Amino acid sequence: GKTSFFWFGHPPHHIRMQIFSCCGIFVLLVAVGLGYLIGTSQPGAKVEFLPQYSLLHWLPAWPVYRVAEGILNLLHEGSELTPAQLKVQQIATSYWKSEVAYALTYHGVMDALHEAGPGTSCVEIARRLGDLNEDVLCRYMRAGVSLGLLTWQAPSDDVQDEGLTSKRFYLTGAGYWLRSGIWGSLRDFVLNENEEARDAFRGAVLHSMKSGRSGWKEAFDVEHFEWHAQRSSKQEQFDGSMAGLAPLQVGSLLGDWSPPFPNATVCDIAGGKGQMLGLILWHYPSLKGILVDQPSVVERGLAFFREMNVSEKASVLGASILEPFPSALAECDVFMMKMILHDWSDEQSAEILQRIVRVARQGARLDLVEHVVDEGASTVRKYVSLLDVHMQATHGARERTLPEWKEVVRKAGITSAMRLVKLRSIIYLLQVDL
Repeated sequence: GKTSFFWFGHPPHHIRMQIFSCCGIFVLLVAVGLGYLIGTSQPGAKVEFLPQYSLLHWLPAWPVYRVAEGILNLLHEGSELTPAQLKVQQIATSYWKSEVAYALTYHGVMDALHEAGPGTSCVEIARRLGDLNEDVLCRYMRAGVSLGLLTWQAPSDDVQDEGLTSKRFYLTGAGYWLRSGIWGSLRDFVLNENEEARDAFRGAVLHSMKSGRSGWKEAFDVEHFEWHAQRSSKQEQFDGSMAGLAPLQVGSLLGDWSPPFPNATVCDIAGGKGQMLGLILWHYPSLKGILVDQPSVVERGLAFFREMNVSEKASVLGASILEPFPSALAECDVFMMKMILHDWSDEQSAEILQRIVRVARQGARLDLVEHVVDEGASTVRKYVSLLDVHMQATHGARERTLPEWKEVVRKAGITSAMRLVKLRSIIYLLQVDL
């Protein structure tokens, strides 16, 4: 007779109805969830002009970003199931990972692999680089595979598999960003974070926890910015590391930032060579811009604006944030500062903002692009808590919670309410009217 087990034949009518009912409920729940995500997500900003190679093309829509953020939260919660002893071991040896990334970056392995072409052996890379031990390099490249910086394939069937030396290596998406000479390269960032910065961390451990001074000051007897100003190659490396972080930061900013009105003047305070301002002007042709930074940066800023083809509406003003600002900034409708005040103490940050207040016209807007402690996904909160310690080590400064940001602004004499704008990144936009 017919079997009663429906997976061996046609399921009975009542089983089919239950299956259809469950599927219908599932589809309904998915539709409701998607509707909720779309209905409650920020609309995002609408730029005046969307260039073909705009960073906005890489930015996910808010509903997609929120789903990805939720998945990351779940994965992070899952990592908490790691046995306690194993977790301690992972924490204690986490620097092994950065040392492998540093070694591959420092010796130019990613550049050599790109030049040699995909599917190159570690032996060939060692020969190309000239002075590296083949066995040691191959093992470091194997570790790079475990970190997701490289991938490999075994040789084809007609080639004898001789183990590690016969593997064919390829750059991954992460490894690509460790190359030199590409826009958005993180090569300088990896080098910067794994050289003197490590000594600053140890200085913070041994001395800052008692003195309260920066780990950099404890390790080198001079503060971070002064130390770099005395060493041009290290200053160039630091600038390069900041430039490497800019594309992701500015891309997420452009997705949800809007000028107060067309034809506004945007002033980028301590903006380096002007990457943020240049990209804003590129997407908003009606705006004008003023870049403010040290006199030594002026020529680089002008060159970058020419490269971005926005030089006709952008100017560069040489001035220090530690001195009174020139009255020319009275024409600014927006004062922007990206990742600047987290380099300074609360008192110093309030003083910098006071200098802006003194020259700003009434009704101008202050836009701070910064991290905010205890905000966002659990993975973001974890990263920013570590970054807070990093700021103590390198600058004797800190990342801040939203109440702490509000207090810094209040100390500067600004009484308007602060608006927190979430971005599709680990950073936030803090806005206040002057």
